[in-house]
Amino acid sequence: MTAALQDRVENAPPLEFPPLEFDADHSSAYRRSLAVRDIMTAMRLWRLCITLAWLDIRLRYRGSVLGPFWLTLSTALMIGSM
Repeated sequence: MTAALQDRVENAPPLEFPPLEFDADHSSAYRRSLAVRDIMTAMRLWRLCITLAWLDIRLRYRGSVLGPFWLTLSTALMIGSM
């Protein structure tokens, strides 16, 4: 890790997540508001989501010549054969 990147990581503000709530006796409106809050939190972490998705694709198809395009090709072949 370069010194500049390490400095950015060490000096980054801590992420604050709301506490988890496991109560089942809340109203549907309250549960909907929790779901919206979760989605908004995920949207703020879009870089992490993209990085994890790309890493998953790279690791899943690391031995393949076609790589991540295999899903698209196999779907196209299935549709073409139907």
